[in-house]
Amino acid sequence: MTDILAATGLKAEAAAVARPGWRVLACGGHGKVLRAALEAAIAARRPDALVSIGLAGGLDPALQVGDVVVGSDVVAGNATGNWRCDPAIVVAPAARHGRVVGVALPAATPAEKAALHAATGALAVDMESHVVAAVAAAHGLPFAVVRVIGDTAATALPPAARVPLGKDGSVRLASVLAALARHPGQLPALLRLAGETRRAMAALAASRQWPVRG
Repeated sequence: MTDILAATGLKAEAAAVARPGWRVLACGGHGKVLRAALEAAIAARRPDALVSIGLAGGLDPALQVGDVVVGSDVVAGNATGNWRCDPAIVVAPAARHGRVVGVALPAATPAEKAALHAATGALAVDMESHVVAAVAAAHGLPFAVVRVIGDTAATALPPAARVPLGKDGSVRLASVLAALARHPGQLPALLRLAGETRRAMAALAASRQWPVRG
């Protein structure tokens, strides 16, 4: 399997996972933008498989920053769908296998994460996997979900970390700084999260060495 169409949220995630034979889309967690980009890419050249890859929020309290989750299935947070993954497409060592839930808005607090975990049984949450799953199903394509935990179930995202990304997956720095100026007390939490994100991104970059099923 050499032609993979992958989707993630951040430009930085797309750069971290880029490898020969992969087309990687970064759409900032904007579901409609991602769906349109996937449809256009499939129309241009039908891939062998789709992969949702990048960072995710932990829902299972046992998961730590840098842990890898391979999806067994994906559910939508609004209960509109359930899709089975092909976990053998990307062979991730030492990964937890289980359900991933896709949502339209970030799960930003421990209470929100606990509620999602209780309602769905998912190990992790992201904003792309449900879109990838639905598009893959519509085209009869296999798909996989491979996610690295960037924030744990116990982590509350500070307001500056909740600023929506650009539609190209870029960080809107001016908006982040404005959010920080409004709530300067969040700086320690933001710095801690930045450190955890660096650790998670290093683990994500290692995915370029993981085998892809041929």
